[in-house]
Amino acid sequence: MTYSTFGRRLGAYLIDFLLLSPLFALQIWASGHSISMAILSAVLVSVAFIGYRVYCHAIWGQTVGKRVVKLRVLRLSGEAIGWRESLLRSSVEMLFTGLTLSAQLIALATIPTAEFVGLDTMQRESNLQVYTPAWSSHVMTLSGIWYIASLITLFVNDQRRTLHDLIAGTVVAGAEAVPSAPTVAS
Repeated sequence: MTYSTFGRRLGAYLIDFLLLSPLFALQIWASGHSISMAILSAVLVSVAFIGYRVYCHAIWGQTVGKRVVKLRVLRLSGEAIGWRESLLRSSVEMLFTGLTLSAQLIALATIPTAEFVGLDTMQRESNLQVYTPAWSSHVMTLSGIWYIASLITLFVNDQRRTLHDLIAGTVVAGAEAVPSAPTVAS
């Protein structure tokens, strides 16, 4: 089994980010219309962002980005992963996304309409920060520590596994020499 390199994983991540970037643009656009649109778009974008990764990994063992760079997530045995491994791989990311979304929803629920609607994006975000709970900065710090620790883990083990791979018992390998992904019926 050929393990992934940092460059290929980064390439896959960037492709997935570009694929999902219209959702972020839609969220910015929706936020300019009303607080309720901002709330709805924040929830939908968060669910779509996590759902995309969980679904693609569970069904195909790869996201679109991983498919393009010819990578697949596998069990350590080399078998295709399923829903359990996919959910475990994304569990910490789901926690951070849920906490970040909660802080965002609290801010949106408390900001006065006049300080949000009809303003440019920068002013709206600046005003929103005033109403964001203080604990959200700790979530951002912990999230950053998580990603740095994951990168360090990637570089210090022979199988190039990150923290979420260790949690799920998975490895990212070249898709050329691995079994086909399970079908939806699996």
